[in-house]
Amino acid sequence: MAWQSLYALGRRLRKGRERGDAPSGVRPSIPLALAAGLAFWAACACAVSAGEHLGAGGCMLLALGCAAAALAALPLLRAPRGAYAAAMLVATLAGALNGAAGSAMLHAQGEVPTAEAVPFVLRAVEDGSETAYGRRVLAQVEEGFAAGAKVQVLFGGDADVLHGQRFVAEGSLQAVSGSSAEFLWGKGCVLQLRAQEVEHSPGQGVRDAVAAVRAKAVERIGSRGGQDAALVAALACGWRGSIDDELSCAFKAAGLSHLIAVSGAHLSLVVAFASAVLGALRCPRAAAVPLQAALILSFLLLSAASASAVRASIMAFCAMGSFFARRRPSSLSALGVCMMVFVALDPFVAVSVSFALSTLSTLGIVLFGRLFQCWIARAMRWAPRFARDALALTLASNVAATLYGSALFSQLSLVAPVSNVVAAPLFAPSCIGSVAVSLLAGLLPDIPWEVLQAGCVFPGILARAVRACAAVPYASVAVSWSPLAALAASGAIAAALYRLWPVPAAQPQARTPACRQLAGVAAVCALTMLLGVAVAPGLFGGDRCAQMVMLDVGQGDAILLRGSEATVLVDTGNKPALLRQALARNGVTSLDAVVITHSDDDHFGCLADLKGVVQVPSVMVAEDGLSCPCASCETLRSDAEVLVGRDGLVGLSAGDRMEMGSMSLEVLWPVAYCHEGGNGDSLCLLVLVDADGDGATDYRGLLTGDAERGELASLVQAGALGPLDVLKVGHHGSKNALDERTVKSLDPTVSLISCGENNRYGHPSAEALALLEEAGSEVFRTDVHGDVACRFDSDGMEVR
Repeated sequence: MAWQSLYALGRRLRKGRERGDAPSGVRPSIPLALAAGLAFWAACACAVSAGEHLGAGGCMLLALGCAAAALAALPLLRAPRGAYAAAMLVATLAGALNGAAGSAMLHAQGEVPTAEAVPFVLRAVEDGSETAYGRRVLAQVEEGFAAGAKVQVLFGGDADVLHGQRFVAEGSLQAVSGSSAEFLWGKGCVLQLRAQEVEHSPGQGVRDAVAAVRAKAVERIGSRGGQDAALVAALACGWRGSIDDELSCAFKAAGLSHLIAVSGAHLSLVVAFASAVLGALRCPRAAAVPLQAALILSFLLLSAASASAVRASIMAFCAMGSFFARRRPSSLSALGVCMMVFVALDPFVAVSVSFALSTLSTLGIVLFGRLFQCWIARAMRWAPRFARDALALTLASNVAATLYGSALFSQLSLVAPVSNVVAAPLFAPSCIGSVAVSLLAGLLPDIPWEVLQAGCVFPGILARAVRACAAVPYASVAVSWSPLAALAASGAIAAALYRLWPVPAAQPQARTPACRQLAGVAAVCALTMLLGVAVAPGLFGGDRCAQMVMLDVGQGDAILLRGSEATVLVDTGNKPALLRQALARNGVTSLDAVVITHSDDDHFGCLADLKGVVQVPSVMVAEDGLSCPCASCETLRSDAEVLVGRDGLVGLSAGDRMEMGSMSLEVLWPVAYCHEGGNGDSLCLLVLVDADGDGATDYRGLLTGDAERGELASLVQAGALGPLDVLKVGHHGSKNALDERTVKSLDPTVSLISCGENNRYGHPSAEALALLEEAGSEVFRTDVHGDVACRFDSDGMEVR
């Protein structure tokens, strides 16, 4: 019935347009169900976030308190006045109760680790991924001990595990600890299992058959190679493992990352396009309804009916119902009910990034889709209807989600408005073609690829359009703001748009007061953004004093060097969001070079992610790193080429010198590779600062990468090193980083240690800290102090 109603409403709307009627832009009312759903979601998210730190007992007390308060508030619902406020209060307390109870149950799961290794039967709830230390996948225990619990499985071998697949792993359950504990808590997981390898063990049920179809499709498409095929797998199956860094960075820089994640807004665009095509073909309802239903079911099949895909499908119904229907409050109420049901079934959905972005996008479509449709219809009368509708849906979906997404990923696309206009008409046909290709590849594995290749045409065009948008200089910038602040700003923008509701005037020449107000607000916002981008670098670059800034990027290295004439980044860490936040805090929009000390992931892992965020002309590595055949060096070269191209990759040798105005860098090490680009082959850079411009060195610093006491001792014995003002301690302050003789020879005034909070390696070591303390060196650590800036001028060195 839902599909028939949707189709009938679409036909009425199409007939109205054929008569020349403009789309209705009446502002919808906000129903209680939507407000209650938002309150329930927000309260549950707060309770889940707090529950991680409260412990099982604290969570139970919170749950009992919320339950008692909710029961006490129930009589208020019958009051003649204030029933709306009472309902909001009850919804808030119920959400907090749900989050606290779920947190208490999760704490209880964490108290059942096993001491001995036993086999577990598990089913993947996400696609597995490869890390620098092996493979990992989030799975749910299906049988026996701890059945129903979510577990992070860490394993070796070459086997891929995709969502929905059933497998066996042998190991002992352990409580999650360290820096990953907070991340996994948000996924409802407090246990991990280490296994040597995993063995696939498919069952005979429907879930196993669905997972097998998706796995075959992903394998068949992925085996073809090429980024057009990789984009097909991402659009239809949600599989992004085959997309290379270059295309992934292009989608981020263009502000189109949401297109390669199955969401409510994603499916809404596809269904809208299908509805427009079927309407243009005069397809009878008896055929159109099953076809549109089959399209949604195909997405569910190719995503292995993941929870996120099921949620997205239901939200797509809400969004499209509001887009075609005249009674949008009913769709808003349905969306509010969906929020409460999803969060009630799994409290940890409340803190899920994908759920938040999908819900906010869908809410934008439901609230503002028809308003944008009015404007697009007025401005683009010449465009085909499906193109206008796709653009209206796309713009509406971004109202509430853009700022929040930029805060989560620490990247704001400045070309997003244009790139969304370009991509909107291409996206839906790309998705439909991708679904057709993936279904045929999964169900008919013997079908020739040449037959399937036709479905890659639109994805290929979309990929080229995205790359073109991302290639615009300063397509995106790094940002550092709180997700809560961004969410509040998004709410304020949505509230202002809802309050003004600037419907276009009946006459093209007329302008309503609301339109004029909106135009003024938009102009001020655009001017503010442009001024921010133009002025922010000057706020930091105006200080011409030389600086060495140790950026807080977690368990990794990233050192920003600022001379009077150049800015250089030494290493990048391996957490893209943290690096982008650090660059934004320091007002960096362009770099003269990136130097990578060696090929460990925690030193170059974010290299490719700089593409589209900052302007970089060259990447510099040790000369031997240009030809080293080891896998890590090959990956380093590949990532460097993504960022700057093959011609931008430069080799450095001992004795080379880089001039940066008031600062210069001299390469001391390595003379030649002895460890295949490992720790002992790290570039060691002597930093020389001429603070007063008289040509003499006033300050000396040393950047060591992961070089340890052996390499430093060799440099000291060779007479290349003497007393230092600043020492970046090697290998994050490991126990082998320093020895007593080297510390005495270097006698650093300030020592910098870059390490992640509660890292699993125990960095920095007690031995290294004791040696530095005994030498009288002042130690600064990123896990304690965050970013640490050493500022050099003629009056002295300042550390802040």
